[in-house]
Amino acid sequence: MPVGFIRDRDKGDTVALDSETDSPDTSISPPRLGVLPIEIMAYIFEVLVTTDSKGFSPLILASVCRHFRIVVLNTATLWTNVSTEYAISHLTACLERSRNKGLKVRIIQDRNLSRLNELKLSTLVPHAHRWEKLYMKDNGGIKLLLERSPDLKAVWSNLRLPALKELYLDIDDYSTSSHIE
Repeated sequence: MPVGFIRDRDKGDTVALDSETDSPDTSISPPRLGVLPIEIMAYIFEVLVTTDSKGFSPLILASVCRHFRIVVLNTATLWTNVSTEYAISHLTACLERSRNKGLKVRIIQDRNLSRLNELKLSTLVPHAHRWEKLYMKDNGGIKLLLERSPDLKAVWSNLRLPALKELYLDIDDYSTSSHIE
């Protein structure tokens, strides 16, 4: 029974260690995740991405190998976490790759009224019908941003959230959360 796997420096192969002799057993090859059916791999990746409290990125998985990249890029549920904290290119990629799946949205807005923040909100709003979870932290910046941008204010004031199930608000020093049935 192998106790682990090591890389054979001479051959570049990975081999199993024999539990009794601690020597390489070349008759056993290491388990390979890439031989699993794509559906199983996608499920494992979904569990990893959704259960990691630090927000494990699908980009990390996609950078492991070509096979992982294909699975990650074609699994829409891996791209459903979106945030205004993301670079605009990553935010846009997540919205595209998540296809029509429900979204978990984080809107973090301080008093920084950059054009980029306005662009991020404008990018998210057309997908509001897919928002299932919304976490919004605002230190007064959204009000200022909406006052500065009449177009965004018009869209924001008519925002409809038919899929919303959970809402978390952290506004100034007042925090509240609500679960919608």
